[in-house]
Amino acid sequence: MNSAHAAKTRIRQPRFADNMWYSANADTLKARITNYLADPPLQLDPESVLGVVAPHAGHRFSGHVAGAGFANLPSGLVDTVILLGPDHRGAAPGRTSTPAVEMWHTPLGNIPVAWELLDIIKKEVGL
Repeated sequence: MNSAHAAKTRIRQPRFADNMWYSANADTLKARITNYLADPPLQLDPESVLGVVAPHAGHRFSGHVAGAGFANLPSGLVDTVILLGPDHRGAAPGRTSTPAVEMWHTPLGNIPVAWELLDIIKKEVGL
């Protein structure tokens, strides 16, 4: 965490772990994700996969699509995820909007925000 962020850990609570978008129950969520990762329709050579572009809609709408993409990643390869999404509420038109948190809480545990990487990306893109 860089000096621009407060010392107190701020955690973003899950807004859509409501059993409609994705399950709030860790065991149920883990089982669904395991199911989405099973038997992808296309098998790729893991060495040829550079990344995955996946949808962010509710699991019932797009979990199978995201699972098919992530199923082709070698186990343990991913240590950073870059989440890019639309500004659904118009809070930052023409700018980058970032959460004012250090962690995202999920039913499967907390995920730290990579502020150093985010700051580099914002500088390089000019936002």
